[in-house]
Order: sequence, then C-alpha cells, then structure tokens
Amino acid sequence: IHRSRTEADLTSRYVRATQEARVAHYADALNGITLMEIVDLLAPKTFAFPPLVAPLDKLQESDRAEALELLEVYFEVHGRASEASRLLHMHANTFRYRLGRIQDLLGIDLDDHETRLLLELQMLVRKFG
Repeated sequence: IHRSRTEADLTSRYVRATQEARVAHYADALNGITLMEIVDLLAPKTFAFPPLVAPLDKLQESDRAEALELLEVYFEVHGRASEASRLLHMHANTFRYRLGRIQDLLGIDLDDHETRLLLELQMLVRKFG
C-alpha cells in the first residue's frame, strides 16, 4: 500500500507540473518522475549553478513565457530545430532566429554540451521545483 500511495503521489505531482491533459500512469511517466526527483535532490544546491536562466526574468511576462516555452520544446525534441518549430507552429527560420536571440540574451552557446545540460537542469528546477 505504501508503494502504491507513493507512486500515485509522484504521478499526480508530475502530471500537475507538466500540465498535460492525459491519463496518468506511473510506468508511462517514470522518466519524468525520475527527473522530478533528481530536481528535488538538486534544488538545495542550485546556488552552485551559474544562473543561466536569470536574464529571462527581466523580460515582460509574455516574452519570458514564450522564451521558456521555446527552450522547453527545444529540449524535449533533443535540439532538433525543425521538429521544435513544427510543434510550436512556427517557421523553422523564425524558430532559429528566436533561439539565437535567447542565446544572445542569456550569453550562452547551446552547442556547448555542458552549458546546454546546465540550462536544461535549471529549466527542470523551474518546472518541478
């Protein structure tokens, strides 16, 4: 019973955090739940991360939300710009331009694996934290 309750609580928390309308099943959401638990472990140590996402907080709410959504989709499709642009209903060139503007604003290079990983972790902390 304890394990079932724990799995139900984790699944419920994951579905609320992802805000996707779907049937929730622990096994189907296991990867996301595992990431959520990793974020829980990292959250107290976030001071050690360079604040890569912080410059987005200076944007207007709508611009910040759009930038965060663009980055989230970009990470979900493993950096495939054409796929991300399709999911966002945006021309591929427009997507690349906006991603470039975000990189300039953040002062990062998403082609650098370590930078990309740190940024994705910070995005997950925002999402699940």
